[in-house]
Amino acid sequence: MAITPWGIALGGGGSRTFAHLGVLLELEAAGLAPSFVAGGSLGALLGALYAAQPPEAPNPAARAASHAIEYFESKKNLGGRRRPPKNDRLHQRSGWFARLRKGLAVSSLALATSFRSGLFRRHPMHRVVDDWFGGMDFASLRLPFACVALDLTVAEERRFDAGPLAPALKAGVAIGFVFQPFAHGENLFVDAAPMTPVPVLACRALGAACVLAVDVSAPVESVSRFDTGMEVALRILAAGQKRMSAEELSRADLAIRPDAQDVFWGDFTRCREMVERGRQAMRAAMPSWMDRIGRSST
Repeated sequence: MAITPWGIALGGGGSRTFAHLGVLLELEAAGLAPSFVAGGSLGALLGALYAAQPPEAPNPAARAASHAIEYFESKKNLGGRRRPPKNDRLHQRSGWFARLRKGLAVSSLALATSFRSGLFRRHPMHRVVDDWFGGMDFASLRLPFACVALDLTVAEERRFDAGPLAPALKAGVAIGFVFQPFAHGENLFVDAAPMTPVPVLACRALGAACVLAVDVSAPVESVSRFDTGMEVALRILAAGQKRMSAEELSRADLAIRPDAQDVFWGDFTRCREMVERGRQAMRAAMPSWMDRIGRSST
């Protein structure tokens, strides 16, 4: 039975996105390869790396995974070293001490961002983009590829699928509030994750009839207490993000969620572990996916 050309949509999530490579590896082992790739944030970088493998080279997923793991393991300044455990135990206390710590943290963040557009001016992933994709164009990729970003200038999501590759990836990787927006052309861009955690529609816009979505975003957990107005505001934003995420994922033919929630998004010491978790998630979903893309061709 012929299989309809399909696409894969890879969401953002920092170091958790290495699970995407595991999903691609498991698909490759099953003899399946997407015809279209879309990604957001760091998921876009890994998706682009997969799409950038030479057409004549065998096992593109294995090549991409090997390259990404070796790169991040060699760059200790990119989170390749575990953070030492806290020893003051203030973060473990309850009652007044807990409220004091929370209040100080919120006040510090509010003060730090009152006079600049982000906590950090330089994004460490820009170096990764330059090292991997400097001088490349979308047209030079092996597969049709798209990445998404939030255009702050016009307050809309932007899909990039043509032109220089590196600026488009930099536009979509900056986490708003944490990093300063990226200037591209006359507009300013940040990570589109609050609107589009997994770019399913961007993948369909490339021409994919079926879309496999891979979501490694953190779930919105229940909270019973809010001590500051900023916490209330952030919770309102989280509620909107939760709804938009559900709507976007509902447009996929199948959505899988690798077990990634216990991994801190900035900890790149567990990349190999995340790859294996991605393989496990895809292995469990393989019968459903095979059935889905098989039915689509009848």
